[in-house]
Amino acid sequence: MIVFLLLAFSFFLIFYCPEFSKAHSRRVKRLNECRFDSTASIGSKTLQIKSDFFTPKQVTDAYSRKIVGFKLHPSLHSEGPLEALVQVERQRRSQRNLIHHSDRGTQYCCKEYVQMLNGFQIQISMTENGDPYENALAERINGILKAEFGLAERFVNFALAKEQVAQAVQQYNHARPHASIDYLTPEQAHGRNGPIPKRWKSKPKPEQPLKQ
Repeated sequence: MIVFLLLAFSFFLIFYCPEFSKAHSRRVKRLNECRFDSTASIGSKTLQIKSDFFTPKQVTDAYSRKIVGFKLHPSLHSEGPLEALVQVERQRRSQRNLIHHSDRGTQYCCKEYVQMLNGFQIQISMTENGDPYENALAERINGILKAEFGLAERFVNFALAKEQVAQAVQQYNHARPHASIDYLTPEQAHGRNGPIPKRWKSKPKPEQPLKQ
């Protein structure tokens, strides 16, 4: 029975998710950064708690860089992302088009998650392959939370890790300025409308080596 379940899960990973994600591939070639409720990017990072590993999910508003939803859940199932998505919906200021951009993780293309996105009238966008540049915003936020807000350390229990994640998100949103949003904090930028000047230049994407 266990072998059957593993085979069924592998089939889902190999066949269902790639086909589903192709239908929603890169709906946003460039994230719209002119207003809130334009694009939300979801990502995850790995926390070590004793000998186990957990992945909190966070949803970031592409316009303000604010984390508008997050959840540390003790499994890789869809419950964590679903709860983070509900937080996003509670903060929406309008029902105009919102695009949800993610990688091709099974928790983002499972039936329950897609149904919730459709129910909230949120458009779906997914990466085309495993290139981290295709979900660069989520990768950047993951790095900041780990490097600057203590989420790279090993935690003694789940409750302590959960508390640290909440504190990190609070400090990040209210105290961490970004050059990409005119050195505002995400909370300050979140209340604005219209383009926000960037104070950095994008690095060119490294060229892929030619196949022999």
